[in-house]
Amino acid sequence: MKKFFTFAAVAALVLSACAKIENNATVIDNSNEPVLFGVYTAKNVTKAVSATDFGTIDQAALEASTKGFGVFTFFSDNSEGSNDYNAASPSNFKPNFMYNQQVKYESSKWTYSPIKYWPNEFGGAAVSTATDKLTFFAYAPYVATVGDEGITAFSEKTATGDPTVSFKVPAKAEEQIDLMWSNANLKNLTKQAVGGVVKFTFTHALSNLSIYPIAVVDATNIPASSGADIDAATKVTINSFSIKGKFNQEGTLNLATGVWTSSAAAADQTITYQPATAYDVTNVNDKAEADAAKAVTEFMFVPSTAAADYEINIDYDFTTTDANVDGGKVVVNNKIKKTLSGVNFEQGKKIKLYVALGLTSVKLEAEVGDWTDAADQNVWLPVNL
Repeated sequence: MKKFFTFAAVAALVLSACAKIENNATVIDNSNEPVLFGVYTAKNVTKAVSATDFGTIDQAALEASTKGFGVFTFFSDNSEGSNDYNAASPSNFKPNFMYNQQVKYESSKWTYSPIKYWPNEFGGAAVSTATDKLTFFAYAPYVATVGDEGITAFSEKTATGDPTVSFKVPAKAEEQIDLMWSNANLKNLTKQAVGGVVKFTFTHALSNLSIYPIAVVDATNIPASSGADIDAATKVTINSFSIKGKFNQEGTLNLATGVWTSSAAAADQTITYQPATAYDVTNVNDKAEADAAKAVTEFMFVPSTAAADYEINIDYDFTTTDANVDGGKVVVNNKIKKTLSGVNFEQGKKIKLYVALGLTSVKLEAEVGDWTDAADQNVWLPVNL
């Protein structure tokens, strides 16, 4: 099949290049079919940041997002002697069929524009003895314009070989995304049947540290017990979390293999999460309740291959309503830190960090002592005046 035609005009070539007339004059219907997409997202937790942007992605979040995912597609015209796309010789190919094509979930299906159609040269209906094929790669969430953080670059339209995504970890946790890639083997596909879909299976490309705070009172065995209930007049609120240590801040992800290449050496940095309003954890008093409430924040990292130490810093308040004090409340600010030793941030792995914010109640008691005579202070009043 020659490459001078446009995909919108392929229908005009159906009878001359892509149909076969049998002796009984029956025409085999081998007309062009659009390339359709389907998606499966591996088991994840959710943490939607907004309706159009998200931290950790699951199937529902990906479908609800207005961003969707991006696709790179390679067309191999084997009638001209090209080889199949494979890891050993990807240099013959470039994304000449789709380049960062946005695919969104609309009206209960995955849609994109402009629609592309499967090449028809395959099987007995083709004039050529060779077979044209398509190879697909995908990532999520879709980014139209790269920035200074998050997704910073894609391999060029003219670049040959595996497509890549360059990524830089944002300094603010609330601006991070759950970068995903499709690890399904979608190489060298021939034309699908009517209604068939190219199904991407997305998996996590980054490493994840999720923070689960628990407010406990007078507890000595925190994993097993939540201790006493927090008094109704007191609230426990989180002001900020931060993590400090050596991170792989930048890297490039190969969308064919899922392998990261670090573009800079791991360096000391601090990533901070500060909610717009203080996060109330008063009623999260044990591990089960923390799991049900889901993580307060999730830190995403370019995966590392070496274990390292990291410092967690937490700023939180105890606020007790008390009309008897000036201002009507007592606010006690607490700043604590903890070192995590020997942590290895592996690709696609989540570390769940349960943070116990311990409260020790102020306990009051009283006793009444005996009177003690004052020494040398006995006074005799006169009785005979």
